[in-house]
Amino acid sequence: MTKTTKTLSAAWLVLSLAVPPVYAQSELGIVVKKYYSLRSVSCNSCHSKEEEEKTCDNLTPFGLVIAKLVQGQRITERLNEVKDLEEEKELVKEAIEKEFADTIKKLDVLKDPSGKSYAELIQASEIDGLRPRK
Repeated sequence: MTKTTKTLSAAWLVLSLAVPPVYAQSELGIVVKKYYSLRSVSCNSCHSKEEEEKTCDNLTPFGLVIAKLVQGQRITERLNEVKDLEEEKELVKEAIEKEFADTIKKLDVLKDPSGKSYAELIQASEIDGLRPRK
């Protein structure tokens, strides 16, 4: 292994341990995947994939709709509060999944600027990062 490769590997390891995981994305993605019977859900369905914009604050238009739907639910904060408590964490995850499953039903009737419902867009593979089963 070259010195550069070792240095880059060490830097990656340090950064990956220093940055806390984003719990909410995976929890919400699981619910969306189940509800719409999707093959896969990518981070890019809600978050911008542009390299210079790679932060949690830069949302896609679909991500902005989801953010409005979950506004006030404190999903990440609630998960972070119990991250070291296994039993409580599972209870909070279950509660969040149930709440979001109720919330996600609102997407079925919401329409994007083109006039199509988000349910139609998801099933037609028109939202980047969401892949329906075919």
